[in-house]
Amino acid sequence: MKVNGTCHCGEITYEAEVDPEKVVVCYCTDCQTMTGGTCHVNAVVADDGLRLTAGKPAEYIKTGDNGNKRIQAFCGSCGTHLYACNVEGPKHYGVRVGAMDKRVDLPPKARFFLRSQPGWVVDEASLPGRETQ
Repeated sequence: MKVNGTCHCGEITYEAEVDPEKVVVCYCTDCQTMTGGTCHVNAVVADDGLRLTAGKPAEYIKTGDNGNKRIQAFCGSCGTHLYACNVEGPKHYGVRVGAMDKRVDLPPKARFFLRSQPGWVVDEASLPGRETQ
C-alpha cells in the first residue's frame, strides 16, 4: 500500500510502500518516552520503501538495551517522530503510522515489548468518549 506522510508542521513529507500485515505496536520504554504516551505504532518498511519528498529530518542514534543502535528521525521544527531504522546494514524502517495519511487503514497486527506495557492499558473502545474534544 502506498502512503504519504508528513510531520505536524508540514516541513517534512514522504512517500512509503507499506505492507498492512506488518504494522506493530511497540510498548518499549523508549517509545513511551518519545511519544509521551504508552506506545508507538509502526509500519515496517524495507530499505527502498521510504522516500523523503520534502525536508530533512533531524536524527540521533539511540542504543537499545540489547546494544543495537537505531537512528531516530524526527522533524527538527515541530518534533514529530517519523521513523527509526538500524544504523548498519540494509535499512529496515519502523515508520510511525500516526504521521501517515492512511493510518485508519493500517490497524496493528502484533504487539511488542509487552513487559513494558502499562497495566492500565485497556481496549480503548470500551472507554466512554466524545466525537470531538
